[in-house]
Amino acid sequence: MYLGLGICFFESREILQLRDRKSGPVARIKDSGFWDGFCRGESMVKKNWNTIFTPEKLKALFPEDRADAFFDALFGDTSEGAYDIRLDFRGERRENLLDFAFVLDQRPGKCLVCSLTYGLPDVFNRHPVINIKNLVADIEAMAGNELRCVKWELGATREVSRSSHEIPLRIELQTT
Repeated sequence: MYLGLGICFFESREILQLRDRKSGPVARIKDSGFWDGFCRGESMVKKNWNTIFTPEKLKALFPEDRADAFFDALFGDTSEGAYDIRLDFRGERRENLLDFAFVLDQRPGKCLVCSLTYGLPDVFNRHPVINIKNLVADIEAMAGNELRCVKWELGATREVSRSSHEIPLRIELQTT
């Protein structure tokens, strides 16, 4: 990094960026989507979240048998469960605001619509088997040491189809 007359120059293998201390970016040269700057004490973290939150990694984080454990705790019998639960990554809404979804897929011979899934965000929020707080901490750890979770929330249940519903999970990260 070079300083001169209120302008910072950031240089890496990928980019050379000129930046005014007060007004932000002035010019970019050789921009490849990655840059690292500390002119105002900040750094942007660009990640390919789809390689971090793969279906396989999310399945390990939230295993298939968690739905059975949930229904066993709720009803005392896993066969009472009308749906399977999985965690999917939906994307980055804006920088460091990640969208996930708990996907509820109807089990054969069961009725998802009859299962009153609209009250589930409150139940998921406090149920020890779902354990949202630890799940968010695990996602934060997967995001990397330079990021920490500053806020998370569960959204209202959305009906994708008669046999599939979703409960959004939004996680906001911040650089440390």
